[in-house]
Amino acid sequence: MRGRLSDPPELRACRLAGVFAGSETEDGCEVHLRAHSVTVLLAAVGLLLLLAPPMAAAGPPFPEPVAGQVVYDVAGIFDSPTVATATRIITGIEARTGAEVVVYTQIKPGVSDTEAAADAQTLGNEWGVGRAGFDDGLVILFDMETGGAHGAVQLQAGSGYKAAYLSDAERQAIFDDAMLPLLRDGRIGAALLAGLRAIDANATPAHAQGLQAARTANAVIGLVLAPALLVLLVGVFGWRWYRVGRDPVYLDDASIHMPAPPPGLTPAVAALLIDDRSSTHTFTTALVDLAAQGTISFDPDKGLLGTKVSIVVGDAAGETIVGTAEAGLLRSLRRESVNGRIEHDDLHVLEKTVEAFDKALERTGTTSGWFREPPKISVVRWSRIGVAEVVGGLVAFWAAAMLPASGLTLLGAALLAAGIVTLILSRHMSARTHEGARLFAWLSAYRRSLQKTMAAAASMSEVAASGALPWITTPDEATVWGVALGLHHEVEAILQRSTEAPAAPTGGVWFPAWYGARLVGGSPSGRAPSLFSASAIPDFGGMFAALGSVRGSALATRSSGGGGGFGGGGGFGGGSVGGHF
Repeated sequence: MRGRLSDPPELRACRLAGVFAGSETEDGCEVHLRAHSVTVLLAAVGLLLLLAPPMAAAGPPFPEPVAGQVVYDVAGIFDSPTVATATRIITGIEARTGAEVVVYTQIKPGVSDTEAAADAQTLGNEWGVGRAGFDDGLVILFDMETGGAHGAVQLQAGSGYKAAYLSDAERQAIFDDAMLPLLRDGRIGAALLAGLRAIDANATPAHAQGLQAARTANAVIGLVLAPALLVLLVGVFGWRWYRVGRDPVYLDDASIHMPAPPPGLTPAVAALLIDDRSSTHTFTTALVDLAAQGTISFDPDKGLLGTKVSIVVGDAAGETIVGTAEAGLLRSLRRESVNGRIEHDDLHVLEKTVEAFDKALERTGTTSGWFREPPKISVVRWSRIGVAEVVGGLVAFWAAAMLPASGLTLLGAALLAAGIVTLILSRHMSARTHEGARLFAWLSAYRRSLQKTMAAAASMSEVAASGALPWITTPDEATVWGVALGLHHEVEAILQRSTEAPAAPTGGVWFPAWYGARLVGGSPSGRAPSLFSASAIPDFGGMFAALGSVRGSALATRSSGGGGGFGGGGGFGGGSVGGHF
């Protein structure tokens, strides 16, 4: 048996076993030993893999931060002195100013500058880099290609850091001038330290004091000025309404009934008193009043998209129009008509007519002593104030997004809320006088009486004969005042019932001939002969909705989280600051 003292013990033992067995096994022992060595090597490698920590996956999401650690070299591109120097610079910045800076590297091949910027912003927001309320954090992120020689670098800052220390343009200059030349030379650690030294030189106590002053001002604006301004604006509006816009209160009972309207109180003015403003209701009432006086009629054309109403204007022979505004409306209708008609598709020519009528009607209500001022003037004034408040709120929101500043956001919300309140309640700023409030209560009482009468009547003739309104003597007058008092649905229901009922023995049932027929001999109303079938009589359902479309058509041309070690800040966002190398 051959043997050497330098041979491994396993080989000597194998040879000894072969001698005892009576055979030469040196070659076999060497083969056995080599196989054994491979097995031992594989077992050792497996044990190392088992004990080695798993490689962190590229974020986001990112692992939880470690308290006190500010440099996370997951990609392994920095040496120990670089990490130590970077940590010393960053902790010095935080001790001097309170701002927080974190460096993070990872292997993430193929990312664009935009994707790398999004990674840095996500890291800053996930970890809450920067102090809560200050958002004075800065993230320096390296998204490296495989091999660690090239990649993308981003310097992303929280909103407070941008405002007090380095803007996007200033951080981009640091990357371009201090870091990029070294990165291109492959000196990645030196590039990091060069960027940090430039950041360190900028992080002065004066900048930190400026951020503190801005934060204090932001808090005062948001927590003191914004609620105070909201209370002031809403309070001023409420006080003005209480002193000027609030109507006197009259008890609404039978004792205020009068035998007839006072001079100047036409049905359209009564509608103005009820609505507290000129509207489709007041204009429609005036049209129906003119029709009942025998000066105009309506020619409805029912189609798939609704009923279109054309206006037929009669001649001026012997007419006496009650109401200044109504007389002016009739003159305008006659002036704008072609061959005695204004077709529905041509109603846009009445835009100025509607505006003039609204002004004249409100002027009548004011000069008669029933309104303190024309309602539209008061409404427009306060509506403009509301619009100004809303615009101011939107400007504050825009400024808050640009700076950014949460205090300005609260100020914008206060202005916007005050503007919305002013716009909504401005419709109620027109005020009736004491006499106007008394007439409003009187009209409200008669409205209830007329409504109950209409509910029980079978025809408009019965309403006129009931005496519910003492000054009403004809079905036409009952129809006009029913519209003026806001009972157009009840009027339509009665007209529809009367046309469907059997004809009276006396010869017919009244219906408004001014709706659905041309004027004949100046007669504003008529009776349906007993031989008329229901199909020969106009459909009165939706009649006043169709009449209301006249005003709408005339005015249609008008509309054409805080992780460990950071302060719970964040506020990261914006574009890319940095680039590839």
